[in-house]
Amino acid sequence: CVCVCVCCAGVKKMVLGRAFRVLTRNDQPKTTMLVRKADGASLVFTEQGSVQCLSRLETEAVAPQFQKVCDVYGCLGLLAIPGAVTEGCEGGVAYFLAVVSECKLMGQVRNTDVGRVTSAAFLPLQSDVTDAFECSVSRLKKLFATGSFYFAQPVQQQQQQQ
Repeated sequence: CVCVCVCCAGVKKMVLGRAFRVLTRNDQPKTTMLVRKADGASLVFTEQGSVQCLSRLETEAVAPQFQKVCDVYGCLGLLAIPGAVTEGCEGGVAYFLAVVSECKLMGQVRNTDVGRVTSAAFLPLQSDVTDAFECSVSRLKKLFATGSFYFAQPVQQQQQQQ
C-alpha cells in the first residue's frame, strides 16, 4: 500500500509494508506456524493453541525447518473455534492464525503508520480442518473486509524490513 500525503513542508511518501513473514512446518496432522517479524524475532503458534516468543538467535536456529506461506501486514492473533470434531483437534477446538493480508494506509500518528484492514486471512493450525469451519471463517473474512478494523505498525519496524 502506498499513500502520498501532502503537508506544509511538501510531499511525504508513506509506505505500509508487509512486516511479518508466515512460515509453516507441517508434521501431519499437526501444523506449527512461525510468524517472523522484521526485527528477526518471532512468535510460534501450535495446533494446541500455545504461543511462544523466540529471540532473533532462536528464530535463526529453527527457521530452516519451516517453509514460507506468505508475507502479511500484521498478525491479529490466534482464533479458537469450538466444536471441532476432527481427529487432530485438541479439546474440540480448531485453531487458526489470523493475519492482515490486505490493507489501506490511513495515516501516521506519532511515528506509527495506521492501516485499515481490507482483507484478513485465517490459516488453519490443523491439517484436517473440515468444511464446517469454513463457514465461520468465511463470515469473519467478510466482517474484516468491511473496513471497520484498524491496526498500527511502528515506522522503524518497516524500515528494518526494507
